[in-house]
Amino acid sequence: MQVSAEVRWFGSGSIPDDLSHWFSKPARAFRHPVGGGRDRRDFYLLLREPELAIKKRGDKPGLEVKGLVEKLSWEIEFGGVQVAPQLFCKWDSPQLELRDLPSVETVKTRWLRKFETAADLREIELRAGQYLEDPRAAGERPAVGCNIELTKVTKGGETWWTFGAESFAFGRPGETIELIGKSLLRTMQALAVDATIDLSQASYCGYAEWLAR
Repeated sequence: MQVSAEVRWFGSGSIPDDLSHWFSKPARAFRHPVGGGRDRRDFYLLLREPELAIKKRGDKPGLEVKGLVEKLSWEIEFGGVQVAPQLFCKWDSPQLELRDLPSVETVKTRWLRKFETAADLREIELRAGQYLEDPRAAGERPAVGCNIELTKVTKGGETWWTFGAESFAFGRPGETIELIGKSLLRTMQALAVDATIDLSQASYCGYAEWLAR
């Protein structure tokens, strides 16, 4: 089980130029080349349920189940909007299968940045692994941190983009909720200094809600 605090926006069409340029170029908070950039096919169970997503992730065996737990009581200001972060819980099961259940296919091209937040905010250098999203150096996978992603998504002939942040904390029982909240807030506040982007026209929601729409 993994608990995360997240913010996410969706928009139709191509990724806006200002968002793409800011995310891919060095800035005050960005010290390394962006990771990712390879296509991945995910299949989502067709639920029409805005709070629950069940998917087969790439060629990974089994299914991933992710559910919205609640909205947090505080807000983050970013991209010209104020939003309440969402608390999610995720489970992986290698035994579950979609089989012949109705599903929707998505093709994702994701670019990723990863930050360690246990002490000082520090970006981790990526570009390793199958999707170029893993740390280059062995032992550089943080236990407490935040992933920032920008993704092009195609679904049923439609092109979309999504920008989001997902914080995480492992190995700290009893402190997880507090740590992921602080991690998300610290990371988004640091990014906001140079993020002259406009998210006011994008939809603020998670993948399950986007698919249900």
